[in-house]
Amino acid sequence: MISPYLLFLLPALSLAQQQTRSDTRTLTVTNNCPYTIWPGLLTSNGTGPATTGFELAATSNRSVTVGWDWVGRIWGRTNCTFGADGAGYCLTGDCGNKLECQGAGQPPTTLAEFTISGSGEQSYFDVSLVDGYDLDMKITPQYQNGEGNSPSCVMTSPVDDKAITHWCPFDLLVFPPPKSPRDSAAFWYPDDNLERPLLSPCLSACAKWNKPEDCCKGKWDDPKKCKPSLYSSKAKAVCPDAYSYAYDDHLSTFTVPTGQGFEVTFCPAGESSDIMMERGVTSGAAGGWKGGMSAVLAVAGVVGMVNML
Repeated sequence: MISPYLLFLLPALSLAQQQTRSDTRTLTVTNNCPYTIWPGLLTSNGTGPATTGFELAATSNRSVTVGWDWVGRIWGRTNCTFGADGAGYCLTGDCGNKLECQGAGQPPTTLAEFTISGSGEQSYFDVSLVDGYDLDMKITPQYQNGEGNSPSCVMTSPVDDKAITHWCPFDLLVFPPPKSPRDSAAFWYPDDNLERPLLSPCLSACAKWNKPEDCCKGKWDDPKKCKPSLYSSKAKAVCPDAYSYAYDDHLSTFTVPTGQGFEVTFCPAGESSDIMMERGVTSGAAGGWKGGMSAVLAVAGVVGMVNML
């Protein structure tokens, strides 16, 4: 679900008259994870890149070109296997069983969202957890205008801290730890006694239940009525830069003067967890699935916030 705020921030007419279709921007996708990922790209409006998906080895990067009018998103797919014809499947972020994406990624996916030429001659961008979380991410504009213009979602405190690994509500975990009969009888909820994989994928309430009140649809399509869910509150506490639900934009949408390119970095802190390896699931390409979570946060800030959960 792309930010409704970003969709409305389409190029102003005065700006459109000054620009041409040959005016392009560069997006660099960097994989700082210690494993291969498969970035996906979706164009919602404007002139998109020549590719909609590709393989990106660990510690490598690739640049793509989009039009000045591009509105779209980038995400990382994990644990993928593709044949010579480009057909295959990814454990998270799959987009039509193809290397070249046929649409949006299957939740949960951490998203980088962009409106390259928005109103007021500004570029708007955000890190979104609205569809859930699967990978660390950071967006860095080429134009640096002071502090606070590089949103991310980075766990800078120890990854074995249970206060952090337990941020995702148990019923939204993609791979919940198994319960023993004793666990089920004695600790039905909130299951905090169960050992969880480190920073495992988490569905948003909207992605899991698709209820109007969670997705801000229908009569709840109003910022006065649609409020943060437990998922949104938990995600915001550990990742305050991220956009966590439909009306979170005023807190988590960032801007820079238009005309600049961007870098999207996965695993910006280089941290990861052996989520799928611990569960005995391996990939047909590049080993096991791993993930982490990332934002421009100080260690003390993260620890202080998770202590409030």
